Amino acid sequence: PLQRVLFSPEFAESRSTRCLDGSPAGYYLRLQPGSRDWAFDLQGGGLCVTSLDCASRLKHDLGSSKEWSSTRMQGNGVLDANAASNPFARFNHVFLPYCSGDTWTGTRREPSAFLGGVFTAGHLIIEAILEHLFNTSNMGTDGVDRVILSGESAGAIGVL
Repeated sequence: PLQRVLFSPEFAESRSTRCLDGSPAGYYLRLQPGSRDWAFDLQGGGLCVTSLDCASRLKHDLGSSKEWSSTRMQGNGVLDANAASNPFARFNHVFLPYCSGDTWTGTRREPSAFLGGVFTAGHLIIEAILEHLFNTSNMGTDGVDRVILSGESAGAIGVL
């Protein structure tokens, strides 16, 4: 399984990497020893366009990290660990849970009054995840050979 990496409140505050409800963002990671290849999958989940829509997400994983499990099973796609069915199985795997409601494009450092006081910082979350990986994994020490970006729905927009 992929292991949850949740940003500390201090890190989230300093980089404005919060979910809609203000909880710290994060990611799930499975490292492959010796690999300099990386596969990233951005979760989808629609767009938060009204304050009512945004408010409905706050108590669920599409708007908060408070209930994210400590591990995540990824059974198919680029993050599948089965080498017989996935040519990227030997890559380092990173799953980016979607909790910003902004199709991964948000750069707001302050809550949006228009959307009911929620944070929309999806792009900042991606930047912070890459920075964190660079500083805490072999990505920063050994470099990177190949990168695969994937996503569905809002995650596909974030890939662009």
